[in-house]
Amino acid sequence: MKQQMSEPTGTSQRGQRRWSISIAVQLRYGLVALVGLALLITGGVLIYVSFQAQLVQVQTAQEARSRQAAGDIDNYMDDLHRGLNYLARVRGLTDLPQATQQRFLEALTRHNDAYEQLTLLDQSGQVVVSVAPPGLEPLRTSQAASPLFQQAVLQQEDAVGAVEIDQASGAQTLLLAVPVRSEQDEVAGALLARINLNFLGFVVAQTNVGTTGYVYIVDNRGVLVAAKTRRADARTLEDLSDRPFFPRITSAIAVPPATYIGLNSQEVLGSTAPIRSLGWNVVVELPTSEVYAVLYRMLWVMGAALLITVLLAVALGILYARQIVMPLQRLTNAAESISAGNLAVTVPARRRNELGVLGAAFNHMTTQVRNLIETLQRERNLTAVVLDSAGAMMVMLDQHGRILHSNHTSEQLVGAEDSLEGQLFWEVFIVPAEADAFRQAFAHIPTSQTPQSFENHLLRADGQERLIAWNHTVLHNKDDAGLSIISSGLDITERKRAEEQRAHIQAQIISAQAATLAELSTPLIPISDSVMVMPLIGALDEQRTQLVMETLLHGLEANHARIVVLDITGVPIIDTYVANMLIQTAQAVRLLGAEIVLTGIRPEVAQTLVGLGIDLSTITSSGTLQSGIAAVLSRNTARLRQRAN
Repeated sequence: MKQQMSEPTGTSQRGQRRWSISIAVQLRYGLVALVGLALLITGGVLIYVSFQAQLVQVQTAQEARSRQAAGDIDNYMDDLHRGLNYLARVRGLTDLPQATQQRFLEALTRHNDAYEQLTLLDQSGQVVVSVAPPGLEPLRTSQAASPLFQQAVLQQEDAVGAVEIDQASGAQTLLLAVPVRSEQDEVAGALLARINLNFLGFVVAQTNVGTTGYVYIVDNRGVLVAAKTRRADARTLEDLSDRPFFPRITSAIAVPPATYIGLNSQEVLGSTAPIRSLGWNVVVELPTSEVYAVLYRMLWVMGAALLITVLLAVALGILYARQIVMPLQRLTNAAESISAGNLAVTVPARRRNELGVLGAAFNHMTTQVRNLIETLQRERNLTAVVLDSAGAMMVMLDQHGRILHSNHTSEQLVGAEDSLEGQLFWEVFIVPAEADAFRQAFAHIPTSQTPQSFENHLLRADGQERLIAWNHTVLHNKDDAGLSIISSGLDITERKRAEEQRAHIQAQIISAQAATLAELSTPLIPISDSVMVMPLIGALDEQRTQLVMETLLHGLEANHARIVVLDITGVPIIDTYVANMLIQTAQAVRLLGAEIVLTGIRPEVAQTLVGLGIDLSTITSSGTLQSGIAAVLSRNTARLRQRAN
């Protein structure tokens, strides 16, 4: 049977190996994949880190260039402002003679050739004096309506105008206005200066941004003031406020390195620095094609290194696969022989490496398996002998209730001629009337942690029905999952009958004792032909009060008594229920034509009855039993004398 079962297994394994990928191929291409993956991950990380470092480095350089250009422009504008502010701080400038005022203005134009025109205005905006370098015309018209003049005179602060283009010369100019004061140190006019902005082009041209980068300046209106790529003869101002990148270059919030479409409609990496004195911005942009050029070169180098490394990995994979697969093939052949039942097979283990250790461990495992199988066979035979020699019924079940093994006692009791293996437990050992209930209860046994006990009837081979006490114990494995169930059964039919007989006799004894006790608890004592006494002792409950009433009424009828003395001296508690019972008893006695006398009422009992509001006016009472009996007998004697007379 072992050979028949092992042949399909071997065929299946050979079929699986035929269609599966060999270990040699897995090792060869696995090594290539690991090396390639490692290089790709490492290269990717290096490229990413280099990319970020390059961006940060370029951005840092961009920021440095933009700050340098903005600083140069700020310094130049500060120098122009200082000249104007120095002249404006001359006290009483508006009160000096015009010749002196003109000399001051001419001296300022000689100080810096960026001053194209200097004009001193009075408080009404009229020109007091105006000077200009040779070739340029002084200002002659009133500036009363000029926003710069109003800001300088009315608000008493420096004012900066918008960039304009002189159509005659094509130069960009800018108006600056500062307030001037009289002898009384009051604002008495303004000093208006037209500044030539050619120096902006010089600053932009001197700022180098890589090979293809450029610099440009944007004023507070979004107008392009100067650019390295701007034509020298341009006579119009370009408005950049509607360009997509304008919010980025004018934002006051620092933006991390990022790319966008720049001034020349190409992707750039840009940086912005503010010109504090004017409120403008210097923008430095470098095309990303130049930024990424270094990364492209790195990619080529890493691609070549990856290709060379993959070729080396393929060669090493073929070599290593040959060294590893051959010993594994021998192990596979040995495993197939073992699965076919040949436990004596061994594999050579001459190498002093992991494969040699694996071969030695395989041989050792084969020896242990062979010894284990022999030990299990001996233990199985011993278990069968022990089970067959046991006097009790012993049955081994699987999780579904099918019989795996049964001892000789079990088979003999049910009259089985063949083995019970494979049959359901409840179909063999449980009578049909109880089989369904036991089957439902058995469903919980495999998951229980404690033995389960049941009592069921079994139909013996001779036709007798016997009561069997079954004990079902689950054998668990390491994972606490049920593997099998040991069921042991004992015939308890005779013991059950003996227990029932003992219970019946004990019930008869208890009944007789209860009857005797009832008679003692409600004694009815006749003291004359027409007088009876019933003393009550102990607490009165519903059952006992009913017994008292029945005993009293039956006694009156049987003895033809006319008076009953009911003594409650021994009753510890008188409550509403007991009081109502006494009233009902008195009414029943009167219906029989007799009279009831209540004795033994203690002071606390009387107080309780009054507190409960019980009406005992219809009942004759007496303090003690002796006085009550004496009164009844005296009254009975008087009644007899009357009859005699």
